[in-house]
Amino acid sequence: MGALTRSLPRLRPALLAALIVSSVVHAAPARASDPDLRQPERLQDLQLLQDRLQALSHAVRPTQVAIKVTELGGGGSCSGTIIDAQAGWILTAGHCFEKPGQAVAVELPDGRTIPGTTAGLHCEGNKDCGLVKFDPVEGIVAARLGPSARLVEGDWLAPFGHTHGFMKDRAAVMRIGRVVRTRDHAIDLDAPMSGGDSGGGVFDLQGRLVGIVSTTSGEPTLGSMCTSDFAASRLADLKASTVVGGRTMDPAALRALWAGERGEFEPTDDTGRRAPGLREITGELTTPWLQSVCQVMVDHRPVGMATVIDASGVLLAKDSDIGRSSDAVEVTLPVGTTVRARRVVRDRDLDLVVLKVDGDDLVPIEWAFDPVPPSGTIVVSASSQWQGESWGVTGLDHLRENAIDGLSGFLGIRVEQGPPGGAGLKVIESTIGSPAWVAGLRAGDRVLRLAGQSVSAQGDIGRIVRAYGGGELLLIEIDRDGSPMSLLTRVTVRPDDRRISQSTALFPASRRASGFGGVLQHDTPLPCMRMGGPLLGLDGRAIGINIARPDRTATYALPAARVKPLLAAWIEAAKAGTTLPTVPPIDLWPPMEQSGARWIGHPALAELEGSSLVYAFDQRVDPGVIEGWTDPLARCAWVTELEPGAYDVFIEAGLVGEVQRFATIDVGYERSSTQDAGDEDQPNADLPDRSTRVRITATQPPNEPVAGRMKLATFPAGRLEVAERGPVLVWAGRPGAPDLVIGRLTLRAVDAQANPGEDAPKADPDE
Repeated sequence: MGALTRSLPRLRPALLAALIVSSVVHAAPARASDPDLRQPERLQDLQLLQDRLQALSHAVRPTQVAIKVTELGGGGSCSGTIIDAQAGWILTAGHCFEKPGQAVAVELPDGRTIPGTTAGLHCEGNKDCGLVKFDPVEGIVAARLGPSARLVEGDWLAPFGHTHGFMKDRAAVMRIGRVVRTRDHAIDLDAPMSGGDSGGGVFDLQGRLVGIVSTTSGEPTLGSMCTSDFAASRLADLKASTVVGGRTMDPAALRALWAGERGEFEPTDDTGRRAPGLREITGELTTPWLQSVCQVMVDHRPVGMATVIDASGVLLAKDSDIGRSSDAVEVTLPVGTTVRARRVVRDRDLDLVVLKVDGDDLVPIEWAFDPVPPSGTIVVSASSQWQGESWGVTGLDHLRENAIDGLSGFLGIRVEQGPPGGAGLKVIESTIGSPAWVAGLRAGDRVLRLAGQSVSAQGDIGRIVRAYGGGELLLIEIDRDGSPMSLLTRVTVRPDDRRISQSTALFPASRRASGFGGVLQHDTPLPCMRMGGPLLGLDGRAIGINIARPDRTATYALPAARVKPLLAAWIEAAKAGTTLPTVPPIDLWPPMEQSGARWIGHPALAELEGSSLVYAFDQRVDPGVIEGWTDPLARCAWVTELEPGAYDVFIEAGLVGEVQRFATIDVGYERSSTQDAGDEDQPNADLPDRSTRVRITATQPPNEPVAGRMKLATFPAGRLEVAERGPVLVWAGRPGAPDLVIGRLTLRAVDAQANPGEDAPKADPDE
């Protein structure tokens, strides 16, 4: 298979682009959208659309603000648009606050924070708008209202907003969508939107404010806006602090408004971002480069994509999704052949791993030479076997440095500086149920090193842990009363992490979504199982590698400028035969805790396979649970060394529902080894691989919180027969319900007669 001939249209000259930019900013308001852009027919139409979007972003982003209600009982963080810089008025969504006269903090685009006060609001069904008053300051820009009545299906719209609330050094994020349906005082569009975007401005291609972000759907690709025409008709009343609806409205209706009108969205592929004509154009762009994209599987389970960087079979993939504990890493080549791959080198900071497969005629990706593309740049993701939408726009004008979004790793300790000259940091609190506490870290211990890196200053621990995703292993080296100790744990997500609520069945969040350094953010709705593939510009060159799905609205990519300088060394190492060793789970994972005749698998120490799974805990309850079963192939696993004999297996689980409701989960047992099962030297060679389906009945009625989390019960999960001493892997997976949660898994020697939970760890370490 040789390199394919590529005949791609050339980009328009810079002079034409400059003329296009000028026409966007100064165009006469003759129509809501350009008919030639409403129905793109060729790549040049997308190039023209890109030029308009880039100019639009530059012109209107200075009008966008974040609003935080500062009074007790306020509505949290929303977005808004300055519509009058002289009088000091911000237009936002009515559901963002509850009454006139509330104090708010307004975050301006330049980073300044100024006080404001809520005025009138209208929050009644699709009629969702409100005003905030502030004292005018210098250096602010106002948007101009445009007509929304002229919008028709297929028109392009660009919403802006502070997704998940205001974040330092992140401007309002731009997305792109199309009108899919018009309703009374509202318009549905298929731009990715989420919490925090409420109240943000929605603009047409002429840079006019035509709507206010109001609600979102269950999936991230649909939402609704209140029209500018309705808001304009109510401005006088809103300035007079008139209230219609608001939080005095029916509570059920208000909850539905905040959750999103999920039942009312009926998109059509003919007019949205997935319109056949658009997919045909982007398909022409990506088809040649599908010869440079492969699918990666671990233990026969798809985990991501890989990008070809050298014709000899050198590939790049997402490291944290592949791991180090299995030799069964396979790559499906563009021709459809599946071959074994070996790991060559890994870059922890970038979360990349270099793979090598046999071959000398693969097609390496062609890299772009441009700097970071500005907001509004159209990008296309080349991803084999993904039939969904594969294009989007960049949302910011710069790289996001150390993007966190509340998704970074969490250890669960508070530390203080020790005496002068003392090594490490002293632990003053270890949160019960956190990874640090489960590992055995206690107040008074002194942390010397994390992951091999010395810690000596406040902030060192957070900096290191941010580069870890939930479920990744972390070595903690400590000093306890003058004695050195090494503790092994798994980093979890933060207790306030929103990834479960922000994940969906189609678009679960990546477990590691932070700590990469500078990343390029775009709004392509790409599943996290499709990370590792190239991100292309409209000239067909790769501007980056997709690396993480942080939430339901965004995708992160490593820019080409950060990857290209490392390629030569990686390719040389692959050709030289460098291979990373595979570490058996028994040597790599924290083993199950043995307590008498029981072996206890704590959920915080389980290996989490599947992008949606996380370990969740609160500060009052141990052991916490594993949740997020949106991936049907997801599973959690523990490893331990067992003597010959029989062992009963029990699993803690919880499920919300009525008495008759039930779900299932499979519990299985495997050899824990990197060798083939037929190897005569394999420990436990006679141990049959098997699984048992466990029926989990509802353990908690709906809306009945128990100590802040779901009630758990213990269920029998079969018997394990071990013929020879050796490592055994026990797993739970293939769930029958997404809202099922898993707690501890316990093995009990058959000759032990006590209750299976008798020796479980206690919640309070001092008890």
